Parts: sequence; C-alpha cells; structure tokens
Amino acid sequence: MKLQKYFAVMAAITLFLTSCKEDKKENPPTNTKAELAFHFDHKMGISDFDLNKDFVLGTGETVNLNFAKFYISGITLLDDLGNETPIDKYILVDHHTHHVEIGKFDPQHVHMVRFNIGVDSAANHLDPLTYEASHPLAPKSPTMHWAWASGYIFSKFEGTVDVNSDGAVDDTLVYHIGLDMMLRNVTGKQHVDIEAGEELTVDIEIDYAKIFDGLDLTTEVSTRSFNDPVLAEKVANNFQNAVAIK
Repeated sequence: MKLQKYFAVMAAITLFLTSCKEDKKENPPTNTKAELAFHFDHKMGISDFDLNKDFVLGTGETVNLNFAKFYISGITLLDDLGNETPIDKYILVDHHTHHVEIGKFDPQHVHMVRFNIGVDSAANHLDPLTYEASHPLAPKSPTMHWAWASGYIFSKFEGTVDVNSDGAVDDTLVYHIGLDMMLRNVTGKQHVDIEAGEELTVDIEIDYAKIFDGLDLTTEVSTRSFNDPVLAEKVANNFQNAVAIK
C-alpha cells in the first residue's frame, strides 16, 4: 500500500512539473519595451542629395559637396508634461545613413522628440581612443575630431562653389563646425501613444541647401570654428534649420 501511494505521489509531481513546462512554452514572457528608430531623408532643396553633385542655389551659385557628415547626441523623448526619457545613443550621419535603430524605452505617450546636432559637452572632451573602433565617437578617417581640449567636429561640410554658375569652380568650401557653444538642438512634435512591442519611427529630413542660406559665397567659404567663429555660428544656425523632424 505504501509503495502504491509513493508511485501515485511521484506521478502527480511529474504531471505538475510537465504542466508547468508546457505553460511556460505556451505563455512566453511578453515584450515590455517599445523601440525607437530614426529614418533620414537627405535632400538638396527638392532634389535627392548625393555627394559630388552640382546644385544651383536660389541665389544663383552652384555648389557641390564632396563631404558631409554630422553627429547626433542627446536623444530624448518627452511626454505631455515635459517628463524626459533620455536614450543613450550617438550617431554619425552621412548621406548613406537612412534607418537607424536607436534603442528601447518604456511604453508611453510621446509628445516630442529632441536631439542635439553635435556631441554633448560631457562626451565632447573625452578621448576618442577609449571607444571601440565601431563606436561613432571612435577615431574616424577623415577625422571628425580636433584634439582632446577642442573636442569633436560636430558637422563637417566640404566642397566647391561656382559663384556665377559659369561652369568654372571659383573657390573651395570648408565648414568644420565644433566647440561646445556650437551645439544646436532640434525638436519636433510626435503626439503618439506607443505600446509595448511597437516601434516609433521618427522621420527626419535634412536639406543641405539650407547650409548656405544668407551666406555670401564670394567670401564666406571657409571656417574651422576657431579661425572664424562668426561664420561658424551662421553655418551652425543654418544647419539647425536644415534638420527637421517630420
């Protein structure tokens, strides 16, 4: 009799454990986070942007960019009350950058999205050699960094200008924008409820033609921020207006 009870108890335990395992298979853990992604659309006016491509500005000059890169940092989501959800991600954007997975966040109502053009001051003065080679802030070639004290080049645009669009290049364009005071902010409204397991894709348009708004391209063609901070500030402000969250 005792032996029969023993086997009955063991059978019951085995059935219970098997049932638990099946329940775990049938009810896997749910995804409790949402995803954030950026999608970039690169434009030159109403045309698609590409390097080494002539573009005639509304003011008559023909510009041609052969280098265009910029950093994004300080990515933050805001709800209706202004509560902030920062996402630790740095991006080095060029004309090949289209879809970037940013990171995970708690499901919420996303009212606004905000980010910096450039590298935040906390990271701007760190040594690039401390990052793994694949990291956006690691050393690049061509370089996107001046020196430890000066920090990163936030945005870098190089090319040529034909002032009267007669087919002859009149000057080279060199805009290297950096230093803490040149950090610029971009904010855009989303006003969307994001549930667990969903992805919020933020569309960002960059109009490189706006870099040149209000510039006199007979003289305002070169700045490395240190040597001409006035022109650097103009370019920084122009590029802030060139980057728009849709």
